Amino acid sequence: LGHPPMADQAPPAAAAPPAEPAPAAAAEEKKENDAVKLDALKEHISKLEKEQAEKKQPETGAKQTVLGGKSDKAPIAVGTGAAAQKTEGEMAPQEFRKMQAMLGGAKALESHNIVGQTGVVGVLDAGIDPRATLVFANCNDCHYTVNTLCTKVFIQSCKNFKATFNGKIVTNMVEVYKTEDLTVDFNTKCGTLQFDMSRNLDLKFNTRENFHDIVWAGCHSLKVAFADTGDSIHTGFDLMTEEYADLVEERSQFKLHYLNGKLVNEKVIRLVNGFPSTKRESDAYDAKQEIAMKTLAQEWGITIPRKKKEEVKVGRNDP
Repeated sequence: LGHPPMADQAPPAAAAPPAEPAPAAAAEEKKENDAVKLDALKEHISKLEKEQAEKKQPETGAKQTVLGGKSDKAPIAVGTGAAAQKTEGEMAPQEFRKMQAMLGGAKALESHNIVGQTGVVGVLDAGIDPRATLVFANCNDCHYTVNTLCTKVFIQSCKNFKATFNGKIVTNMVEVYKTEDLTVDFNTKCGTLQFDMSRNLDLKFNTRENFHDIVWAGCHSLKVAFADTGDSIHTGFDLMTEEYADLVEERSQFKLHYLNGKLVNEKVIRLVNGFPSTKRESDAYDAKQEIAMKTLAQEWGITIPRKKKEEVKVGRNDP
């Protein structure tokens, strides 16, 4: 049995309450928590952008029609639909595979190929599947008028070639590669054109509304004119080297489009994700993303640290 406490003995002292964290430590802990939440926010935005990009992937099919083409076994006799002339032509297997490689994503879809034609004046009124990419390859001294519907147009390795497009191009896309002395009249909407490694290109649009932009690389003498407004521009790689000293003919790209009512060329840059843009568009996108990030951060109750301004170091002997 224990002894009872003496009357004059003091009771044991109560335990002291836990000390509150110092202000500096609390601020550091909040900073770490905000950093974790900010990383989660960035990951969430990246996931949403990835899901949106995946939704834009094209569907695939598996069918091709070759006009003037050649299989690995034998040449194929061809015609030009309702054209005034019908001709035969051949395409070597390696050339056909090269053309397919240039088509990129379109090679998995249907394609209608007119190849190896010389001196043909043709009118395409029918006979093309509207889901097909219309391809002209290795055609010289020809003039085709396209009145029928097609999904996309691809022109490769043609010389002294003229095309007039009256029928609808479903995707509004036209690509041209390694072609010389090309004249194209657009009497239908064509939103996006891509021209690579070509010379002496003369593009004419009946209305400005049928045009959106041209992305080009390594092209010499590119002319664009509009019948309704009278606007025109003449550009090309040689002319752009006077403005930019670091150009590479095969890779340096430019975007030709209307900006504030005027036709302009802007150099294309690649974003971190590989997406093509211009510096002006990239700066505008970054500003928009920063506003969106701040809005979400406020909803999540976190603080985004301010960006540090880069200080320009001046040497002792610098002016």
